Amino acid sequence: MGSNQTLAHQEPRDLLGAYDHMVSLGYPPGQMTVLGNSMGAAAVIEAAPELAAVGAPVADSAFADLSNAMEGGLTRYTHLPGLLAIPAIEASRVFGVLPTLSPVDVVRSVPDRAFLFLHASGDPLLGVANADQLYAVSSNRASQLVVMGGHDHMDTYTHNPGEYMTVLLSFIDRQLGHPAGA
Repeated sequence: MGSNQTLAHQEPRDLLGAYDHMVSLGYPPGQMTVLGNSMGAAAVIEAAPELAAVGAPVADSAFADLSNAMEGGLTRYTHLPGLLAIPAIEASRVFGVLPTLSPVDVVRSVPDRAFLFLHASGDPLLGVANADQLYAVSSNRASQLVVMGGHDHMDTYTHNPGEYMTVLLSFIDRQLGHPAGA
């Protein structure tokens, strides 16, 4: 893929390559969990249609729509007014970024897939509204949204590792068909 980050446009290919490698080693897909944070969470979602056999997809601090996430991030970190962020977002295409990338559309397209969406309550980069949108379009009753205390982007685990692991392992156990605590 190269050295450019494409904000979850090409990164799902890396995830699919890792998945293929694990399957080639004999790991059963139904017993696998894939977990991504931020851009990695969006990559998990983007790859979900091709990872239908994976037991438990987890998206921690994902964006629902890349264009909105980029506009908010550019405005926040460069102090450019929103209107000036738009040309910068379009220019990102030169580097392989697809500003129209929409994980929320992917979640909507896989109604049988259960996801765990985790998000820090005080995430200043990608607000909780992103997780709310992703969860709202999931048709699977087993999907779960957990908003945890935290004051930074991807602050779910660092803010309360015990709660994070309890939520994560409980979701994995349910999705992989393991009894809780076994």
